[in-house]
Amino acid sequence: MTANRFFIPRPALPESRLWIEGREHHHLSRVARVRRGETIGLCDEEGGQYQAVVEEVSPHRTPVRIISRQEAEPPAAPLARACLLVGPEGGWSAAEEKRIQAFGFRPVSLGRSILRTETAALCAAFLINHFWNS
Repeated sequence: MTANRFFIPRPALPESRLWIEGREHHHLSRVARVRRGETIGLCDEEGGQYQAVVEEVSPHRTPVRIISRQEAEPPAAPLARACLLVGPEGGWSAAEEKRIQAFGFRPVSLGRSILRTETAALCAAFLINHFWNS
């Protein structure tokens, strides 16, 4: 099975047939170069996970047959809502840190790496999601 996964817009049932079109078809046929008979992974907008067999790869769309479906796991219940403050590129001043902590925030670090502000926010959000949902 390929490591590639493709998005389908709506839930499907095992043994149903559907067509992968548009950008997903382009990725499947031109980028991943999936061939007839291969088993691929699919996911839908509700978090459903599927295994499907490629029946054919045509120029504009790819018909697949769903062979199995795994229901989406419900998200874990949140523990201590999180409000994330990401500091400026130069870091917080001592006075800013003191004031932020007075509001109940706890300082954490992403390590010794120096990240851009927008990258640090994404990394921190990912880590929060990962540890709360594992």
